[in-house]
Amino acid sequence: MKRMYVLGFWACLSVKLVIGQSPIPEIEPYIDSLMEAENIPALSVGILLPDSDPIYVNKGHFDRSREREVNEHSIYQIASLSKMFAGIIAHQFLMQGKIRRHQPIADFFPNDLSNKARKKFEGVTFEKLLHHRADLPRNAKVGYKRKDGDPYLYEYTEEDMLQELAQLKRKGKGEFRYSNFGYSLLGYLLEQASGKSYQDLLQTYIFEPYGMGETTYTLPVGSPALVTPYRKDRREIKTEGWHMGKLSPATTICSSIHDLAKLMEAQIQAYRQVNSGGAMDKLFLTEYTEEAFEGMGDYGLGLFKWATGDLGHGGDADGFGCDYNFHPRENFGVIILTSSGGTWVIRLTIEMNKILGEYLEK
Repeated sequence: MKRMYVLGFWACLSVKLVIGQSPIPEIEPYIDSLMEAENIPALSVGILLPDSDPIYVNKGHFDRSREREVNEHSIYQIASLSKMFAGIIAHQFLMQGKIRRHQPIADFFPNDLSNKARKKFEGVTFEKLLHHRADLPRNAKVGYKRKDGDPYLYEYTEEDMLQELAQLKRKGKGEFRYSNFGYSLLGYLLEQASGKSYQDLLQTYIFEPYGMGETTYTLPVGSPALVTPYRKDRREIKTEGWHMGKLSPATTICSSIHDLAKLMEAQIQAYRQVNSGGAMDKLFLTEYTEEAFEGMGDYGLGLFKWATGDLGHGGDADGFGCDYNFHPRENFGVIILTSSGGTWVIRLTIEMNKILGEYLEK
């Protein structure tokens, strides 16, 4: 999704904050106004500020019956923010030498994949795959017959992945081409490189080290732990379940504001450490980047580096929407999770960045 730096609806909502006061009393009324205007059933916001515990704002309910309110421990699908997790694991593997930046990804294709299929991927390296420059389609073709918001009930298997690689036609000239399939393939290749399941890799490299006990690889809609999603085009209609199998690395991680705040705190500190000349850290995902959108930002390892100096990734799928955005130099960040997404999520991030920036300057 192209990030548009316009304020739109939020243009009239700028506020001046006084140092020493919490920004929440100023931000909260505007969140209420936005939720009413957009008919949003649930929203959880996390704010990280220097020398402060995370601040949480939770609005709405698990579903439209309004029987149970959401809080910072409520679970949402984080959609394409899942790609950042794949980038973290890939960066750890690069640091450990398990994979190399300019290594052909075909080195990790199973032996029974045909030479013809392998030949199609000549010149495709891990770096190109990570930067969405591998000339791959946005979505898988095998078994992928759905529109956003419809149920995904087809478990994409390893056999489907191999069939995809055999049938796939690469198109493009190495330009940025955002690909959900590409990051699903990345997850599969990380499995091949390690001999471990992707779920185990997440647990080993991210969930356990950062204390993310509320975060899971996937959690079907309908689980009592998961906030109920609603279509972004018709917000009264629930989204049904999904079961994506090997396509999961691109989109299906489920998490809470509480857990994502832990990860963001660690990531901000990793960036401040590396930027000040300290040791490289696996959470530093923009060690090398390629241009994503001309004049607007670059893409690293599952993370956008915006021209405005902030870093992050958003997500929007199956009703759920999110944004994860942080400023290493200014030492603050914003996390947004919602059960009915849309472009309003980005507008909210932009305005909150403006408000918090003014707050920290006072």
